[in-house]
Amino acid sequence: LGGFASNGSTGRWAIARYGPRGVLDKTWGKDGRVTVDLSPSDESIRDLLFIPGGKLVGVGYAENGLIPRFAVAQFRPKGTLDPDFGDGVHAGWVQVPAPQGASGYAVAADPQGRVLVGSFESEQDTTYVVVRRFLPSGALDATFGSSGHVTVTQSPAENTRMRLAL
Repeated sequence: LGGFASNGSTGRWAIARYGPRGVLDKTWGKDGRVTVDLSPSDESIRDLLFIPGGKLVGVGYAENGLIPRFAVAQFRPKGTLDPDFGDGVHAGWVQVPAPQGASGYAVAADPQGRVLVGSFESEQDTTYVVVRRFLPSGALDATFGSSGHVTVTQSPAENTRMRLAL
């Protein structure tokens, strides 16, 4: 279960992992919960996916200067950020180069275990659906689409739900 935890003024990425009986999995994170601070202001998870090797990928946003920025994070099987995944600036997560206000909305993995992330992005009066593919390191996969992403124009810009299926 992912979303955000708030202290009343800022939000942080928050994840809770439950076992088959609906009880928090005390072997994951701290008593079944993980909270990570990716930015000095608000942030939230929009989707989660377990990938091969027991790792968990979260997508959503982390604000930078009060502007939401698209973020992807990878967690190890015990709930800690994976230091092998990152953008060279952040260990365990990447801030995706996307227009201001963009956020990851959906995550999927292809049969080879490569992570795909879908987002809604706007420039001027046009909204786009963008799918990006990431390498295990957290870098964009330049062999996918155009420099790691595929863009489709969407109209009207009213939809806020997305699901990737492979």
